Amino acid sequence: MKEKSKRSSSIMVKIFGGFMGVTLIAVVLLLFTLSRIHSMASDSRNIDQTYLPLYQETNQVIVNSEKEVATLRAYVITKDASYIETFTSLNTESDKAYDNLINTSTSEEGKQLSTEIKTLHDAYCKIATDTLIPEVQAGDDSKVLDIMKTQMTPAASALENKLEEYQTRRETQILGLLDAASESAALTESIIIFAVIGFAIAAIALSYLISKMIIKPIKAMQKDLLAAEANNDLTLQIAVKSNDEVGAMAQALNSFMNKIRSSIRQVSESALQVDTSVTSVNDNIGRLNGYIEDISATTQGLSAGREDTSASTEGV
Repeated sequence: MKEKSKRSSSIMVKIFGGFMGVTLIAVVLLLFTLSRIHSMASDSRNIDQTYLPLYQETNQVIVNSEKEVATLRAYVITKDASYIETFTSLNTESDKAYDNLINTSTSEEGKQLSTEIKTLHDAYCKIATDTLIPEVQAGDDSKVLDIMKTQMTPAASALENKLEEYQTRRETQILGLLDAASESAALTESIIIFAVIGFAIAAIALSYLISKMIIKPIKAMQKDLLAAEANNDLTLQIAVKSNDEVGAMAQALNSFMNKIRSSIRQVSESALQVDTSVTSVNDNIGRLNGYIEDISATTQGLSAGREDTSASTEGV
Protein backbone atom coordinates (compact mmCIF):
# COMPACT_ATOMS: atom_id res chain seq x y z
CA MET A 1 0.00 0.00 0.00
CA LYS A 2 2.85 2.37 0.80
CA GLU A 3 4.55 1.69 -2.55
CA LYS A 4 1.26 2.21 -4.35
CA SER A 5 0.65 5.46 -2.52
CA LYS A 6 4.17 6.62 -3.34
CA ARG A 7 3.72 5.91 -7.02
CA SER A 8 0.26 7.41 -7.20
CA SER A 9 1.57 10.69 -5.84
CA SER A 10 4.79 10.96 -7.84
CA ILE A 11 3.34 12.91 -10.79
CA MET A 12 1.70 15.25 -8.34
CA VAL A 13 5.06 15.60 -6.59
CA LYS A 14 6.74 16.48 -9.89
CA ILE A 15 4.12 19.09 -10.72
CA PHE A 16 4.11 20.45 -7.17
CA GLY A 17 7.92 20.43 -7.08
CA GLY A 18 8.08 22.37 -10.34
CA PHE A 19 5.54 24.87 -9.09
CA MET A 20 7.45 25.29 -5.85
CA GLY A 21 10.70 25.71 -7.79
CA VAL A 22 9.20 28.49 -9.91
CA THR A 23 7.66 30.04 -6.79
CA LEU A 24 11.00 29.91 -4.98
CA ILE A 25 12.72 31.66 -7.87
CA ALA A 26 9.98 34.31 -7.89
CA VAL A 27 10.30 34.80 -4.12
CA VAL A 28 14.10 35.15 -4.33
CA LEU A 29 13.80 37.68 -7.16
CA LEU A 30 11.10 39.57 -5.26
CA LEU A 31 13.18 39.70 -2.08
CA PHE A 32 16.21 40.86 -4.04
CA THR A 33 14.13 43.55 -5.75
CA LEU A 34 12.68 44.66 -2.42
CA SER A 35 16.17 44.85 -0.93
CA ARG A 36 17.32 47.05 -3.82
CA ILE A 37 14.27 49.27 -3.47
CA HIS A 38 14.84 49.48 0.28
CA SER A 39 18.47 50.46 -0.33
CA MET A 40 17.40 53.17 -2.76
CA ALA A 41 14.80 54.43 -0.29
CA SER A 42 17.42 54.46 2.46
CA ASP A 43 19.80 56.46 0.25
CA SER A 44 17.01 58.90 -0.56
CA ARG A 45 16.16 59.32 3.12
CA ASN A 46 19.83 59.79 3.91
CA ILE A 47 20.09 62.54 1.32
CA ASP A 48 16.84 64.16 2.39
CA GLN A 49 17.34 63.94 6.16
CA THR A 50 21.13 64.33 6.47
CA TYR A 51 22.87 65.92 3.52
CA LEU A 52 20.21 68.33 2.29
CA PRO A 53 19.83 69.91 5.77
CA LEU A 54 23.62 70.28 5.94
CA TYR A 55 23.63 71.87 2.49
CA GLN A 56 20.83 74.24 3.50
CA GLU A 57 22.67 75.03 6.73
CA THR A 58 25.79 75.82 4.73
CA ASN A 59 23.87 78.18 2.47
CA GLN A 60 22.31 79.86 5.49
CA VAL A 61 25.76 80.39 7.03
CA ILE A 62 26.98 81.97 3.79
CA VAL A 63 23.94 84.23 3.67
CA ASN A 64 24.45 85.24 7.31
CA SER A 65 28.12 86.01 6.67
CA GLU A 66 27.20 88.21 3.73
CA LYS A 67 24.60 89.96 5.87
CA GLU A 68 27.15 90.49 8.63
CA VAL A 69 29.59 92.12 6.20
CA ALA A 70 26.85 94.27 4.72
CA THR A 71 25.60 95.25 8.20
CA LEU A 72 29.08 96.33 9.31
CA ARG A 73 29.58 98.37 6.17
CA ALA A 74 26.20 100.04 6.68
CA TYR A 75 27.15 100.80 10.27
CA VAL A 76 30.48 102.29 9.21
CA ILE A 77 28.72 104.51 6.70
CA THR A 78 25.66 105.53 8.74
CA LYS A 79 26.89 105.03 12.32
CA ASP A 80 23.38 103.79 13.11
CA ALA A 81 23.48 101.72 16.34
CA SER A 82 20.62 99.47 15.15
CA TYR A 83 23.08 97.81 12.77
CA ILE A 84 25.11 96.67 15.77
CA GLU A 85 22.05 94.88 17.15
CA THR A 86 21.47 93.26 13.75
CA PHE A 87 25.13 92.23 13.57
CA THR A 88 24.99 90.73 17.08
CA SER A 89 21.83 88.81 16.24
CA LEU A 90 23.38 87.48 13.02
CA ASN A 91 26.56 86.58 14.90
CA THR A 92 24.59 84.56 17.48
CA GLU A 93 22.64 82.79 14.74
CA SER A 94 25.83 82.00 12.82
CA ASP A 95 27.51 80.58 15.94
CA LYS A 96 24.62 78.16 16.41
CA ALA A 97 24.77 77.19 12.74
CA TYR A 98 28.53 76.56 12.91
CA ASP A 99 28.16 74.45 16.04
CA ASN A 100 25.42 72.45 14.31
CA LEU A 101 27.62 71.93 11.24
CA ILE A 102 30.46 70.68 13.43
CA ASN A 103 28.21 68.31 15.41
CA THR A 104 26.38 66.90 12.37
CA SER A 105 29.37 66.47 10.06
CA THR A 106 29.45 62.96 8.60
CA SER A 107 33.25 62.82 8.27
CA GLU A 108 36.36 64.08 10.02
CA GLU A 109 37.22 66.16 7.00
CA GLY A 110 33.86 67.90 7.13
CA LYS A 111 34.14 68.46 10.87
CA GLN A 112 37.63 69.94 10.50
CA LEU A 113 36.49 72.23 7.69
CA SER A 114 33.50 73.39 9.74
CA THR A 115 35.81 74.10 12.69
CA GLU A 116 38.14 76.16 10.47
CA ILE A 117 35.20 78.19 9.18
CA LYS A 118 33.97 78.86 12.71
CA THR A 119 37.48 79.96 13.72
CA LEU A 120 37.67 82.40 10.79
CA HIS A 121 34.18 83.68 11.57
CA ASP A 122 35.05 84.20 15.24
CA ALA A 123 38.21 86.07 14.20
CA TYR A 124 36.21 88.31 11.86
CA CYS A 125 33.59 89.03 14.52
CA LYS A 126 36.31 89.69 17.13
CA ILE A 127 37.95 92.29 14.88
CA ALA A 128 34.54 93.88 14.35
CA THR A 129 33.51 94.01 18.01
CA ASP A 130 36.90 94.71 19.59
CA THR A 131 38.42 97.06 17.02
CA LEU A 132 36.12 98.32 14.29
CA ILE A 133 32.98 99.20 16.25
CA PRO A 134 34.87 101.09 19.02
CA GLU A 135 36.76 103.11 16.42
CA VAL A 136 33.53 103.93 14.59
CA GLN A 137 32.01 105.05 17.88
CA ALA A 138 35.16 107.13 18.52
CA GLY A 139 34.68 108.86 15.17
CA ASP A 140 38.20 108.29 13.84
CA ASP A 141 37.35 107.71 10.18
CA SER A 142 40.93 107.31 9.03
CA LYS A 143 41.57 104.57 11.53
CA VAL A 144 38.25 102.94 10.65
CA LEU A 145 39.24 102.95 7.00
CA ASP A 146 42.60 101.43 7.86
CA ILE A 147 40.95 98.70 9.93
CA MET A 148 38.51 97.94 7.12
CA LYS A 149 41.36 97.76 4.63
CA THR A 150 44.02 95.90 6.61
CA GLN A 151 41.97 93.70 8.94
CA MET A 152 38.29 93.37 8.07
CA THR A 153 38.67 92.86 4.32
CA PRO A 154 41.34 90.09 4.57
CA ALA A 155 39.38 88.37 7.36
CA ALA A 156 36.18 88.59 5.30
CA SER A 157 37.99 87.29 2.21
CA ALA A 158 39.50 84.38 4.14
CA LEU A 159 36.07 83.50 5.59
CA GLU A 160 34.39 83.85 2.19
CA ASN A 161 36.98 81.60 0.51
CA LYS A 162 36.61 78.96 3.19
CA LEU A 163 32.82 79.14 2.93
CA GLU A 164 33.04 78.72 -0.84
CA GLU A 165 35.30 75.72 -0.34
CA TYR A 166 32.83 74.26 2.12
CA GLN A 167 29.89 74.96 -0.17
CA THR A 168 31.72 73.36 -3.12
CA ARG A 169 32.41 70.32 -0.98
CA ARG A 170 28.75 70.07 -0.02
CA GLU A 171 27.62 70.47 -3.63
CA THR A 172 30.10 67.81 -4.76
CA GLN A 173 28.89 65.54 -1.99
CA ILE A 174 25.22 66.03 -2.89
CA LEU A 175 25.91 65.55 -6.61
CA GLY A 176 27.90 62.40 -5.85
CA LEU A 177 25.07 60.99 -3.78
CA LEU A 178 22.53 61.87 -6.45
CA ASP A 179 24.70 60.29 -9.14
CA ALA A 180 25.12 57.18 -6.97
CA ALA A 181 21.37 57.05 -6.40
CA SER A 182 20.76 57.45 -10.14
CA GLU A 183 23.26 54.69 -10.93
CA SER A 184 21.71 52.49 -8.26
CA ALA A 185 18.25 53.08 -9.75
CA ALA A 186 19.51 52.26 -13.25
CA LEU A 187 21.30 49.17 -11.96
CA THR A 188 18.19 48.09 -10.08
CA GLU A 189 16.09 48.57 -13.21
CA SER A 190 18.53 46.48 -15.26
CA ILE A 191 18.64 43.80 -12.58
CA ILE A 192 14.84 43.66 -12.42
CA ILE A 193 14.62 43.36 -16.21
CA PHE A 194 17.21 40.58 -16.33
CA ALA A 195 15.58 38.94 -13.31
CA VAL A 196 12.19 38.91 -15.02
CA ILE A 197 13.75 37.48 -18.18
CA GLY A 198 15.63 34.90 -16.12
CA PHE A 199 12.47 34.01 -14.22
CA ALA A 200 10.56 33.54 -17.48
CA ILE A 201 13.35 31.34 -18.88
CA ALA A 202 13.52 29.32 -15.67
CA ALA A 203 9.75 28.90 -15.59
CA ILE A 204 9.68 27.75 -19.23
CA ALA A 205 12.63 25.40 -18.65
CA LEU A 206 11.04 23.86 -15.55
CA SER A 207 7.70 23.50 -17.31
CA TYR A 208 9.37 21.84 -20.30
CA LEU A 209 11.39 19.54 -18.05
CA ILE A 210 8.35 18.46 -16.05
CA SER A 211 6.29 17.94 -19.22
CA LYS A 212 9.11 15.89 -20.73
CA MET A 213 9.41 13.78 -17.57
CA ILE A 214 5.69 13.00 -17.73
CA ILE A 215 5.02 12.81 -21.49
CA LYS A 216 8.20 11.01 -22.62
CA PRO A 217 7.43 7.65 -20.94
CA ILE A 218 3.82 7.86 -22.17
CA LYS A 219 4.99 8.32 -25.75
CA ALA A 220 7.48 5.44 -25.38
CA MET A 221 4.72 3.16 -24.11
CA GLN A 222 2.41 4.28 -26.92
CA LYS A 223 5.12 3.51 -29.50
CA ASP A 224 5.68 0.00 -28.13
CA LEU A 225 1.95 -0.72 -28.07
CA LEU A 226 1.46 0.43 -31.67
CA ALA A 227 4.39 -1.74 -32.81
CA ALA A 228 2.96 -4.75 -30.97
CA GLU A 229 -0.46 -4.14 -32.51
CA ALA A 230 1.01 -3.92 -36.03
CA ASN A 231 2.93 -7.20 -35.64
CA ASN A 232 0.37 -9.06 -33.50
CA ASP A 233 3.16 -9.49 -31.03
CA LEU A 234 2.08 -10.74 -27.61
CA THR A 235 5.66 -11.01 -26.41
CA LEU A 236 5.74 -7.24 -25.88
CA GLN A 237 7.62 -5.96 -22.85
CA ILE A 238 7.25 -2.21 -22.33
CA ALA A 239 10.53 -0.73 -21.11
CA VAL A 240 9.45 2.39 -19.16
CA LYS A 241 11.85 3.37 -16.40
CA SER A 242 9.68 5.62 -14.33
CA ASN A 243 8.55 5.54 -10.73
CA ASP A 244 5.30 7.39 -11.29
CA GLU A 245 1.86 6.31 -12.41
CA VAL A 246 3.08 5.80 -15.99
CA GLY A 247 5.70 3.32 -14.77
CA ALA A 248 3.08 1.54 -12.66
CA MET A 249 0.76 1.36 -15.69
CA ALA A 250 3.59 -0.06 -17.85
CA GLN A 251 4.35 -2.72 -15.23
CA ALA A 252 0.65 -3.61 -14.96
CA LEU A 253 0.43 -3.90 -18.76
CA ASN A 254 3.53 -6.12 -18.87
CA SER A 255 2.02 -8.31 -16.15
CA PHE A 256 -1.24 -8.49 -18.08
CA MET A 257 0.57 -9.49 -21.29
CA ASN A 258 2.47 -12.19 -19.34
CA LYS A 259 -0.82 -13.62 -18.09
CA ILE A 260 -2.25 -13.61 -21.64
CA ARG A 261 0.84 -15.43 -22.93
CA SER A 262 0.56 -17.95 -20.09
CA SER A 263 -3.13 -18.54 -20.82
CA ILE A 264 -2.47 -19.01 -24.55
CA ARG A 265 0.36 -21.43 -23.74
CA GLN A 266 -1.94 -23.44 -21.49
CA VAL A 267 -4.65 -23.51 -24.17
CA SER A 268 -2.07 -24.63 -26.75
CA GLU A 269 -0.87 -27.41 -24.49
CA SER A 270 -4.45 -28.52 -23.81
CA ALA A 271 -5.16 -28.50 -27.57
CA LEU A 272 -2.12 -30.73 -28.16
CA GLN A 273 -3.35 -33.12 -25.49
CA VAL A 274 -6.83 -33.23 -27.09
CA ASP A 275 -5.26 -33.87 -30.50
CA THR A 276 -3.29 -36.78 -29.04
CA SER A 277 -6.44 -38.17 -27.47
CA VAL A 278 -8.35 -37.87 -30.74
CA THR A 279 -5.55 -39.72 -32.56
CA SER A 280 -5.62 -42.47 -29.95
CA VAL A 281 -9.41 -42.77 -30.26
CA ASN A 282 -9.09 -42.96 -34.05
CA ASP A 283 -6.57 -45.77 -33.71
CA ASN A 284 -8.83 -47.64 -31.31
CA ILE A 285 -11.77 -47.18 -33.65
CA GLY A 286 -9.66 -48.58 -36.54
CA ARG A 287 -8.71 -51.61 -34.51
CA LEU A 288 -12.35 -52.03 -33.46
CA ASN A 289 -13.42 -51.93 -37.11
CA GLY A 290 -10.89 -54.70 -37.87
CA TYR A 291 -12.30 -56.77 -35.03
CA ILE A 292 -15.80 -56.22 -36.33
CA GLU A 293 -14.78 -57.30 -39.84
CA ASP A 294 -13.19 -60.49 -38.43
CA ILE A 295 -16.32 -61.20 -36.44
CA SER A 296 -18.43 -60.61 -39.53
CA ALA A 297 -16.30 -63.03 -41.57
CA THR A 298 -16.52 -65.62 -38.83
CA THR A 299 -20.23 -65.09 -38.64
CA GLN A 300 -20.54 -65.57 -42.39
CA GLY A 301 -18.45 -68.77 -42.17
CA LEU A 302 -20.67 -70.08 -39.38
CA SER A 303 -23.71 -69.22 -41.44
CA ALA A 304 -22.37 -71.12 -44.45
CA GLY A 305 -21.55 -74.11 -42.25
CA ARG A 306 -25.00 -74.05 -40.81
CA GLU A 307 -26.47 -74.02 -44.28
CA ASP A 308 -24.31 -77.00 -45.22
CA THR A 309 -25.38 -78.79 -42.06
CA SER A 310 -28.97 -77.99 -42.81
CA ALA A 311 -28.60 -79.42 -46.35
CA SER A 312 -26.95 -82.54 -44.98
CA THR A 313 -29.69 -82.87 -42.48
CA GLU A 314 -32.30 -82.57 -45.20
CA GLY A 315 -30.44 -85.17 -47.30
CA VAL A 316 -30.39 -87.64 -44.41
